Amino acid sequence: MSVLVTGASGFVGSALIPLLIEKGHCVLGLSRHPPIGSRDLIPMVGDITEPNLGLDEVPKDITAIYHLAGIHRLGKDTDGSIWKTNVEGTRNVLAFCLKHNIRKLIFTSTAYTWPVNPYGLSKIQNESDITEFAKEHNIEVT
Repeated sequence: MSVLVTGASGFVGSALIPLLIEKGHCVLGLSRHPPIGSRDLIPMVGDITEPNLGLDEVPKDITAIYHLAGIHRLGKDTDGSIWKTNVEGTRNVLAFCLKHNIRKLIFTSTAYTWPVNPYGLSKIQNESDITEFAKEHNIEVT
């Protein structure tokens, strides 16, 4: 089973990838900067804020996406990057699932799903978007 991990070079991604490889998965690690670590990881440079995640070529055998990428900042969103990355980026991941017939999405949210700051608002929107998308397109979401 080939799985794509967004945010592969981040804190959670760098901890998850070795576990997935240990379980026998072929892991494609998507990040704006090439993830380093395991020789068994297939690094992919891309960006969730771009259509098709910024990828020119996409392997045909991806069966699941672990969507970990995002901006984790509790302050103001003066430049709009929290919304662009967390909400629009997640919508691009959903479109990618649909375009490439990927039927399983594992999404990491947060305990901060409260509308008290831009980060919390973005995560509330993500959960809503993902729930609706899963219902509409019959995609398994965890």
